Amino acid sequence: MNSKIKTRLRRARKTRSKISELNVSRLCIHRTSKHIYAQVIAPTGDQTLVAASSVEPEVRSTIKYSGNVDAAK
Repeated sequence: MNSKIKTRLRRARKTRSKISELNVSRLCIHRTSKHIYAQVIAPTGDQTLVAASSVEPEVRSTIKYSGNVDAAK
């Protein structure tokens, strides 16, 4: 493996260990060009506590389309 990949994997491992050490919930955001998705994951990592998306009908009806800016708010 080249050093760039090794460095990225080392950073990822360090970050994951710090997250598990803190034992707190974490927020995961995924953006596409048309939609935005967010979820709060439990400290154990085996449950999604809350999830929201700009694809959901409740969110879609409250925003006018202007990309992800209004949906993110």
